Amino acid sequence: MMRKTTGECYRDIYRQFKGEAACGFFKFAQPALILRDPDLVRTIMVKEFLKFHKNEFEISESVDPLMAINPFTIGELNEWKRARTIQLPAQTLSKVRTMAPDMVRCSRRLTNFIREHTGKEMEAKTLTSGYTSDTVAACAFGLNSNSFVEGGSAFNDVSAGEIFRSTWRDNLAVVCAMFAPFVGRLMRFRIISKDIEELFIKAIGDVVKFRKSRDVRKNDFIQQMIDANSSGKPAFDEVEMAAHSMTFYMDGYETTSILLSFTLYELARNQDIQQQLRDEIFTISSDIGDFNATNIHTLVYLDNVLSECLRLHPPIQQVVRTCTSDTTVTCGGKEYKFRAGMTAVVPILALHTDPEHFPDPELFRPERFAKENKHLIRKFTYIPYGEGPRICVGMRFAMTQIKLAVAAILLEFHVTLAKERSDDLKLDPMSTFLHTAKDGLWLKFEEL
Repeated sequence: MMRKTTGECYRDIYRQFKGEAACGFFKFAQPALILRDPDLVRTIMVKEFLKFHKNEFEISESVDPLMAINPFTIGELNEWKRARTIQLPAQTLSKVRTMAPDMVRCSRRLTNFIREHTGKEMEAKTLTSGYTSDTVAACAFGLNSNSFVEGGSAFNDVSAGEIFRSTWRDNLAVVCAMFAPFVGRLMRFRIISKDIEELFIKAIGDVVKFRKSRDVRKNDFIQQMIDANSSGKPAFDEVEMAAHSMTFYMDGYETTSILLSFTLYELARNQDIQQQLRDEIFTISSDIGDFNATNIHTLVYLDNVLSECLRLHPPIQQVVRTCTSDTTVTCGGKEYKFRAGMTAVVPILALHTDPEHFPDPELFRPERFAKENKHLIRKFTYIPYGEGPRICVGMRFAMTQIKLAVAAILLEFHVTLAKERSDDLKLDPMSTFLHTAKDGLWLKFEEL
């Protein structure tokens, strides 16, 4: 029975080799390397990217098509470049600015729901997932959904079904994708269930049909693909369109709700930090309607709080790169020889909680990221979004989405831990590579 997440297991190994640039272990019969030295991390993720461009996940397109076309799992370099290029235009600064009003509207629905349940225990991840689902539905697909109302939209069914579930079978599917893809193909394991796949294909298909039949145009991600299909030879079939839409949805829904939920949890645990952040937010306005994608990013302390939360609770605990051709890399006077097929683990959680890089790493201290302290953080010891060419393209969208939600909540509510719940946080080992709490994060909200 699994007792720890994969990231925690890598951290345990990492901590046994203090002073080493890297340490090795075996994945079945295949040797692998856990990177400890930030310079070695830089080499693998940036300098030697072309030899380590492939992420560890291997997904069969015939078995799990929506996940197989995701840039995170695509192994072939040109296919990855194509998939990433499709996502980039929707993630520019100008695009995010146009999306911010939709985010503000969704944040109002979030605070309205909280107001209706003030004083009651609420699980943070469940709560924030409703908000992130709504914002992606609005910003990427032009849908006026409401996850806080039963029957709000088809996307309610998708988010309620949990894209990354924590059952034994789903967990085994992820493990096979990382460690034994041949077993996954043989057993036809899927990360995205057939039910979720069908729901998503139908939801996206309905949006496309509606816009074409009514001659409706919107300045969003799905319109970008509709236009591509209208110019000569169709660029995307039904499954590809759903897959690229799912990529956007997953980037803005799952990992974002993880970060937002842990941010609320840490603010509830650290009341002085919560009040200092609230005071800063009020310097702009007492009304969330006055916030936008420009002024929300002027809040320096908010940025420090989120940076510290990303350090202590990185939504993705590790990145694993597969070597595509024999090579040798050097670090600290040592040579590390890689054969094609060997993997290099970038242990994000371990790096973020290494006391050599972050003193008292288990303490939540936003001042680590204050302007006067940033120079103390060594490059490639803090990599919550990855680094190099494969760095997450959705950072700007996600941070705007989260900051507006935090501002909306703190303008109206005081956040505390549910008294009946333990403050002893344990991560869910069944979530495998995602950073989620085993028994949830239980909070209470009281109006100011």
